[in-house]
Parts: sequence; C-alpha cells; structure tokens
Amino acid sequence: MKKLHFIVIKLLVFSALFVVSASGNTVTLDPTFNGTGYRLQTVGAEHASAYSLAIQPDGKMIAAGMTRTASQNDQFFLIRLNADGTPDTSFGSSGSAFSPAGVRAVSWEPRVLIQPDGKILLGATAYIDQQQMYAFIVFRFTSSGVLDTTFNNIGYATGNVPGSFWDICNEMDLGADGKIVLVGQALPTPGQNLDWDIAVMRFTADGLLDTTFDGDGVFRTGTTAADEDASSVLVQADGKIIVGGRETTDREKFLLLRLNANGSIDTSFATGGWNIFQIDFTNNNFTSLARQSDGRILAGGGGKITRFSADGIRDMSFARNGVQSATGTIEQVEIRVIGGDKFMVGTRYGVSRFMPNGAADTNYSAGFNVAGNFCAMRSLAVQSDGKAVLAGYCSDNSTNIEKLAVARLQEKPTLRHLDFTGDERTEMSVFRPSTGQWFYIDLFNLQVTGAQFGTATDRPVPADFTGDGRADIAVFRPSTGEWFVLRSDDGSFYSFRFGTAGDIPVASDFDGDQLADAGVFRPSTNEWFIQKSSGGTIITTFGSAGDKPVPSDYDGDLKTDIAIYRPSNGQWWIYKSSDSGIYAFQFGTSTDKPVQGDYTGDGKTDAAFWRPSTGEWFILRSEDYSYYSIPFGLSDDLPAPGNYSGDSRFDLVVFRPSTNTWHIQPTGGTYFNRVFGTAGDQPLANLLVP
Repeated sequence: MKKLHFIVIKLLVFSALFVVSASGNTVTLDPTFNGTGYRLQTVGAEHASAYSLAIQPDGKMIAAGMTRTASQNDQFFLIRLNADGTPDTSFGSSGSAFSPAGVRAVSWEPRVLIQPDGKILLGATAYIDQQQMYAFIVFRFTSSGVLDTTFNNIGYATGNVPGSFWDICNEMDLGADGKIVLVGQALPTPGQNLDWDIAVMRFTADGLLDTTFDGDGVFRTGTTAADEDASSVLVQADGKIIVGGRETTDREKFLLLRLNANGSIDTSFATGGWNIFQIDFTNNNFTSLARQSDGRILAGGGGKITRFSADGIRDMSFARNGVQSATGTIEQVEIRVIGGDKFMVGTRYGVSRFMPNGAADTNYSAGFNVAGNFCAMRSLAVQSDGKAVLAGYCSDNSTNIEKLAVARLQEKPTLRHLDFTGDERTEMSVFRPSTGQWFYIDLFNLQVTGAQFGTATDRPVPADFTGDGRADIAVFRPSTGEWFVLRSDDGSFYSFRFGTAGDIPVASDFDGDQLADAGVFRPSTNEWFIQKSSGGTIITTFGSAGDKPVPSDYDGDLKTDIAIYRPSNGQWWIYKSSDSGIYAFQFGTSTDKPVQGDYTGDGKTDAAFWRPSTGEWFILRSEDYSYYSIPFGLSDDLPAPGNYSGDSRFDLVVFRPSTNTWHIQPTGGTYFNRVFGTAGDQPLANLLVP
C-alpha cells in the first residue's frame, strides 16, 4: 500500500453517525424454484423440520431433518430436491429417505454432508433401543438415497463417551482423508459430577471409531466447575480440528479449542489450545465456524460473528472491536464464505451478507415467511451461482402443523448514485477544495458526516470501489495520475497509479461485478483506459476532439457503457456493453449540460440535458425515445441530479451557490429545499456533470 503523504485523514461526525442498514439490491424469492421461490412439504405423518442443507455439484439439494411417523416415533429424514425445487423422486422412496427402525431421532439437530463420491452423511443424536441409551450416530446413504451397508456393515455407526450416560451430537465435518468428525457434549454417569463435557468423536471412512484419535476415537474434556459443550467444528486441511462452543461457570462464555490430528490439544493455538471469552451476558455459544482464504477463522453464534487469526487470536480489526452482529437474532447463526472472502450469515429470520473485514454489505439482506404461517430458517447453503438457499420449517397458523420449508433467493443488483450511507438514496454532498474536506447529509435522519481527504487540485471520484453498497470517498490526482480511495467499510485507504496529466477520470462499474472500476478518458487521443476490478484492462478509442465523456448504463445490463456527448452538434454516441453495438442520436445543443440518469425507473439510463439559459431539463425516455421537458432552476444554478428520494428514479436537483441551497424536485414527489454547504463548496453530483 502506498504511503499517504499529503493529508491527515480525519472523520468529523456532527451528530452520532447512523448508518442505515438496508438492502440495496433487490433480493426476492426466486420464481424458477418451484414456481414460487419456496417449497413447503409434509414429510412423515405429522411435523417435519429441516435442520441442515447441502447442495450437490449438479445443483440438487439435500435437506436433513426430523419427522414423526404414524406410530409417533421420531425419525431422521433426508429429502432431495431438484435444482428447480421439485422433489427428486429417484431419491430414496419418492424423494425421501428415513432412518431405520430401532434408531429413534432425538430433538438435537441432525446435520448433512455430501462426500466427494456423492454419498451422503447424516450426523445426529439418537436413542438406540437395543442399547437403551443416547449416542452419537452417523448414517451413510448412497447417492440414490439408500443406506450404504458398506459403512460399518449396517449403514450407520454409533459412539458413546466412556463414563457417560447421555451424549448429544451437535455438529459434523468431513476431513480431506474421508474421516468423519462429530462434536457435542457428554453428561457423566450419575454419581460423578453432573457438568457437561466437550465430546469429539472421529470415525474412519468405513464407519469405525478411529483409534488413531486419542487412542479410542473419542476425545473428552471438561472441568468439575463448569459446563462445556461443542456446537461447531471445522476440520483443517492438515487434519487439525477446530471446535467451537461455550463454557459456563457463573456466566456463559464463547469457547474455541483446537485439537491436533491425533486428538491431543494443540497448545500452539490461542492460549494453551483454548480461547474463552465473553461478549454478552448470555447466548455466548459458537454454533458455526468457517475459514477465509487466508486461513483466518470466522466464528458465529448468539447473534454475533467474530474473527480469529489462524492461531486462534481474536482479530480486533474485524468489524467493530472484533465483533459483528447478525441483525435481529440472539440465536444460532450459520456462516458461509463466498467469493472474494465475503460471507453470508443465516439466522432463523433470514440471511445477510458481509464484507471480508466484517462490515455489513448493505447490498444484501432478506428474510423469509409464507402468509398464514410462522416460518423459521435453520440452515443456509449457497449455490455456485451465488444464490442463497434456506431450509427450516413453516408452521400453519391454524393447525400448528410444521412442514419442511426450503426457499431460494435471487439478487437483482440496483445501481446507486452517490449513496454514502447505504440507504439507496443519493446524499446531498459537497467537496470543499480549500480544506480538502468532504461533507454529506443523510436525508433520512439529517445526520451530517465529514472527512478530510484530498487537496484543492484533486478531482473527486466517489464510487463504490469496495462493493459494500456505499460510495467510497476517493480522489484522482491529475499531476501524478494517482487514485486514493478511503474505504467506507473500515476507514482505511489505498492508492494506485492509473492515468496521466490531462486525463478525465471516470469511475464506474464497467464489468458488472458491483465494484467501481477506475477509468480515464484521454481527450488528446480520445482513448478510454479502464482498469477492471474483475481483472484486466479495457483500452479503446471512442470519440473525437471536443467530446465529453458521459458513461452510464444505457442498455440496462448493469454494466456501464462507454459514451460521449458531442457539444458541436448535440450528438450522443453510445458503445453498448451488452452487444458491442454503437448507436448515435442528436439531443441538445453546444451550451447544454449533459445530466444523464434513469429518470423513468426502467433500469436504463435516459439521455438528458439541462439548459442553463432557460433552466429547463430535457429528458429522452429510454423506453420509446420520446422526450419531455421541465423548467427547474436558474441560469447560475448547478445541476446536481440523483436518486435523492430513494425510488430508483433520478430527481431534478440544482444547487444554488449564491445561497448554498439545494432545490429538489423528486420525480413524482413534492418539492423541497435545504441549505447545505458554504461559499466555494462544490456539489459532488455536479462534479460528475461534464
């Protein structure tokens, strides 16, 4: 990272900074899944709920859960759905498979994993009639949904902790060597201390307790002064096992432990192998573990997500003071790491997405419910195309019967314009060249925020470079061709060189990955240079002497199109990203100001201009190429259009320097004005007008 040598970064908050958490992109049920985006299904004779979900490489999904048979015995089940949400009737019996007689399901959550060979593991707690005791159990089914009798000769294997009479399995993971690890808790035989202990079991790929693990395949640890239990597990590539859970003495505390591959405690991890700490007074229990690409560990539970180094030390640079909250729940969470080390968090209420450093990704958040039901989600899986799939149950409000519920979400990106807070609105914002300060006001709650970043000769280029749904403060330095970006997600900055003196900076998402790309238009040669965030560089010649760059998404494919406005004849030339086609039309005169934007709300940019001599706005509808005009503003005003009202349509806006007043006419709304700024301030929305 290049050293920032010219300023001191200083955030100024004039009242408590409040960042609105909103879903910037449109996240909805995916209608290609079962026609409705969800599936409710009866499994067994009465109640049925899914607790775990896995997705096959072919897109089919397997949910594991519990149901009640006609004889009132609880059973484990697997159900497989096709990628379109319909039952896969080739699986098991008409799409479902059940645990065998003599093995009764217990209400602790079953877990499902898919082996690389397509066979399916189901781990859980069961009551074994023959042994008359509770035990850890792991079933293996073939890819067609039949118990695999090559696994321990009967299709399942059980294990008990020596000296325990009640064992509970909470989670399962699969090692690279095919060995299966189950974790949970064990209650000693009456007469001993009655505190729960951590229990870890490892089975071979053939279904036998692995005697190379702590001598008998079972690891148990605990103290006489506290309850401990394991609720999550993550097997590393080297065979070491990370266990997450809780420890309770006077108060509940989060617990993280690492074992060596042979079942001994790894004393190089955290402090002697353990990291035990408290965040809240209750609900301190890690129910999910995940790993980012650099080896750092994400741990979630009790509505919290924390991050640790690969050696088990809490990462205080993560989120705020090392902790992020999963909004709306104090219960268990499930973490799924996705592309770019972002991660999704599922709770009973829905799913949210976070940046790699723990900041909320305001582009994505969604819940799930079905009318006439109470629904609770218990598991989250993410498809290869990024779509989130939730599994749990929905209880009919009239009968209270629980049905299996599986839902799939789809995301439609929403283009944002100068949205610094993530609330889907353009903020009134200014750059103060005299001090290099930025100021913006959140129109939702009138909070004013400021930051010092840049110098008088820098060109402001605010855009969402980090992909969290909020515009980052950024500048382009013409004298050196350097870009400096102040990250909205954690307040750090970075810089890079791209461009040269005389270039006009154009920051926008040219490759459609929801990250702004650094770009420049070089008037001396009419060349465009675009450094794609997804990798690679676009270099193309488009335009002629005197043209002004007006890039935007004119064809509605969520990629910015290269485009110019030619003042000499009022022509617009657009190079479409969707099909590489070029089209041109005349709209405007030499003295008009291009103010392109989506004024009609159809997802495509409308060509538009503001005429200073009359204060009129002219907008060419992208739908049918008809136009309309509206007088709004005076000759000395500065046009500053944007989506200030948050309805996905650009509004007519002018900034009046003589009074530092913003005049806003929302599209389809009521006019209002507000004083914001001082003499010499430059409204950011106007700086984007060529």
